[in-house]
Amino acid sequence: MLGVIMLDTVFPRYAGDIGNPGTFSFPVRRLVVRGAFPVRVVCESDRELIIPFIRAAKQLEEEGARLICTSCGFLSLFQSQIARELKVPFISSSLLQVPLVYSLLGAEKKVGILTAHSGHLTREHLAAVGAGGVPVSIQGMEKEPEFSRVFVGNSPDADFHLLEREVARVASRFAGPGDVGAIVLECTNLPPFEPRIREASGLPVFHLNSLINMVYNSL
Repeated sequence: MLGVIMLDTVFPRYAGDIGNPGTFSFPVRRLVVRGAFPVRVVCESDRELIIPFIRAAKQLEEEGARLICTSCGFLSLFQSQIARELKVPFISSSLLQVPLVYSLLGAEKKVGILTAHSGHLTREHLAAVGAGGVPVSIQGMEKEPEFSRVFVGNSPDADFHLLEREVARVASRFAGPGDVGAIVLECTNLPPFEPRIREASGLPVFHLNSLINMVYNSL
């Protein structure tokens, strides 16, 4: 069983989203941390959330989870603190893949990171998962009104096709310079748009689901 520590959200969870029941082919137990709203994690990096997140991780482990993850890439800040409290593997963020992807590409290419908010994704978030020294190119969704309203503002209604167009527009920026070799999606709400991201950028795309499947299938 996969255990997922969920933020406290009301926005839609499309197919491919970490919170959608059909995303994985194996059993999943999701546990919401009440009060862990997107703005507290993405914009405020609220360190007080570490206590309820550790509590949730331990509960999922006790309930039989063989692998535990979170539902937001900005929680990379909690990787070491939560991992050392558990006896099972823990994935805080898809950003754990950044060093691996860089190794696959070679030194002449950067790793592109598509994030919910580039202004709040810092070197500290990357360093916490061993990616502090990796050359990266970061593009954020913060200036796209529908994406920000829905996924950061935590709105229960959304226009999927508008979101798709916004995501594709930002992803296309990776195609221009030619110095990016692949993209890692920080945000767990982005995998539903993976086909459009790949089409718009012309690049391989890695995300939390791909990492979860790799680790879970090795257990």
